Amino acid sequence: MTAAGRRQFMLVDPCLMSAGSHPLHYAAEVLAAARRADCDCRLLGNRACAAGLEAADCPVRPTFTNSGYSKYTIAGSLDRLDGRGRSGWLPRPPWESRHRARRREERIATFARDLAPALAELRSGDVVLLATASELEIAGLARAIAGARPAPGIGWHALVHFPVYRGFVADYDRQDSRLAWARDLLRAARATVPELQLHATTEELAAQHARLVGGPVGVLPYPIQSALVGAGGDHRHRGGLRVSCLGDARPEKGSQALPAIVSAALADPLLAGVRFAVQTNLGFDVRSRAAEHRAVSRALAVLTRQAAAGGPVDLLPGPLDEAAYARALADTDIMLLPYDQERYRVRCSGIVLESLAGGVVPIVTGGGWMARQFAEPLRRHAGAAAARAEVLDERLIAGPRLGGGRSLAIDMSAAAPRAADAGRQEIIAVAIHWRAGAGSEEPPVRVAVASSDRLPATMLAADGSGEAACAIFPRAAPPRARCRVEVGGGSAAVEAIVVRRLAAAGPVPAGAVGAVIAAADDAAAALSEVVRHFPHYRESAMRHAATVRAAASGDAVVRRLLP
Repeated sequence: MTAAGRRQFMLVDPCLMSAGSHPLHYAAEVLAAARRADCDCRLLGNRACAAGLEAADCPVRPTFTNSGYSKYTIAGSLDRLDGRGRSGWLPRPPWESRHRARRREERIATFARDLAPALAELRSGDVVLLATASELEIAGLARAIAGARPAPGIGWHALVHFPVYRGFVADYDRQDSRLAWARDLLRAARATVPELQLHATTEELAAQHARLVGGPVGVLPYPIQSALVGAGGDHRHRGGLRVSCLGDARPEKGSQALPAIVSAALADPLLAGVRFAVQTNLGFDVRSRAAEHRAVSRALAVLTRQAAAGGPVDLLPGPLDEAAYARALADTDIMLLPYDQERYRVRCSGIVLESLAGGVVPIVTGGGWMARQFAEPLRRHAGAAAARAEVLDERLIAGPRLGGGRSLAIDMSAAAPRAADAGRQEIIAVAIHWRAGAGSEEPPVRVAVASSDRLPATMLAADGSGEAACAIFPRAAPPRARCRVEVGGGSAAVEAIVVRRLAAAGPVPAGAVGAVIAAADDAAAALSEVVRHFPHYRESAMRHAATVRAAASGDAVVRRLLP
């Protein structure tokens, strides 16, 4: 408590270095909420932060020597692994392991030393949030607390943003040995400071870290920027829809796929008038010779030529400051997010939340946290569409064998058309029923309808709710035409698959709020679907926005942290 008897809320972030960054936006929202809760706020950032930097009128105190981003952390080494957590690298020599251990110890000791003076300012009842924490900062926090011996009754919290495992739950056992050093650090930190509470930004991340530390890990919502709430509007009066790709250009964000998506859109008459806005600053060192980085650089060069030739591409040089980002988001009708789910499956995305909170229609790759943010509206929409339709045919496949990447083809044979079919639209409805206990750590299932229609494939995943995962595929082909439903993936947790051929009064949109695709190759077809039914998607997105804003706020974070 301060001398005035107010609780002190201290936000600590060694990654806070610059304006326009995620750490600064996070600090601004959380500290503003802490002020509303009558707390006195302190903000500790990196020594490299710009002079005069502040968040919620709280100056950044330059404190930390090192950033939390480091190749010596678990997250910094994940790119050495494939999508199932297997390493293709040669075994490291013993001297390299000893070197990495020394560097980790140096970073832990430096963090503890940098933080220790600030702990002397704390009193019983105060709250400390380490807002961007790797296992090294968590160990350093525990060491600083043990050395400073602050007053009892302080709330100690650390928030993790990055995964520790690659792949799915069946892949975790083989990775435990490489994580032994981090497990020992985290468990020692909890033993040193039993009241230290760990949190993650998603349920999936929390489950991974709980497995690693052998104890509970909570979930803190990621707060959207309040300045962006309500920034969007209905832009149909402009005569053309705007599709945006915001954020740094990086391989894991699918930036290398954008030229092909634009070219496919140019070939679709339905997408005439659609414009693409692409943020062009690189999210990696421009000197990098890595193949995936070079692919992104080549893609941006192609987009630059398309824009110069008068193509439907507007380039947004970045990084964007807060005002420029707000304008870009406000001008967006559809947000295109063809992210690599091998890397993003368990991670939070601020752009997804900000799009949903503003009523922008997102197109995301499925199988992870991003698609789960509007899975419930999609499930309701599929259920309502099926309830209004007539069942023409139904197939039940019990106990399908999909584990190990196997796939299944379900032929829906043709039938003679009827006079009653005139004016109606056919729908292929697919429901994946999961075994009891299946959660978001199970592999998703890819579902596609192979027919004369150009229908984007989607991904369906378990979410721990016990509900079936559903998708509908409205077809432009005549009712009762032949088609094939293809279901595949690595999940062995599928209990049953139900495929129904339905007939309904059309037209019927495939989804609501947004679209979930299987891969970047499906983006152009998904754009056609969203543009065809844009008023429906926009209206449902605006309804869903209020739910997102209530859950993803600084006030929700602070409520969970204050005693």
